[in-house]
Amino acid sequence: MQTILLIRHAEKPERHTTARGVSEEGTLDANELTVQGWQRAGALAQLFTSATTRHPALTAPSRLFAAARTPESSSRRSISTLEPLARVIGHPVQTSFGPGQEQELATHVCQLDGTTLIAREHKRLPRLAANISNDGTQPPVNWPDDRFDLVWIFVSEADGTRRFVQVAQRPLAGDRAERL
Repeated sequence: MQTILLIRHAEKPERHTTARGVSEEGTLDANELTVQGWQRAGALAQLFTSATTRHPALTAPSRLFAAARTPESSSRRSISTLEPLARVIGHPVQTSFGPGQEQELATHVCQLDGTTLIAREHKRLPRLAANISNDGTQPPVNWPDDRFDLVWIFVSEADGTRRFVQVAQRPLAGDRAERL
């Protein structure tokens, strides 16, 4: 059985706001999550390990992938989003695929059994989803700029296809119940 979960990294500093990125130690860092983003990262650890999750596919992952930092992209947001969950489940966050390597990442994770959770920048998730999807349906072609609270799920079927399902996370106050 194979399940692939895609999430956007947690909240980041937005232009034209007073929200700032902060490191886990509390120092200002534009490449990090906001305080609300850190709250979401902690809540995701509960969401993916709780027996009372909102969807049966939201289970504890066997492996975690986040975008690698590169000279072109020094953001730690994808890594930071998964680190609290990594500590809970005892699996490291793998960063072997950087931004722009969505096809390679999809090829790799589609060969793995179990549950894989991937956090990336929202603009890169539709391409990754398109490379994972193989049942003839098209996952959404855009991830909304204002949504940090969705999970795109690909569940393997007996015939080898991966069925697409979208679930609202809803671990924080203010998260929306509706999907795209």
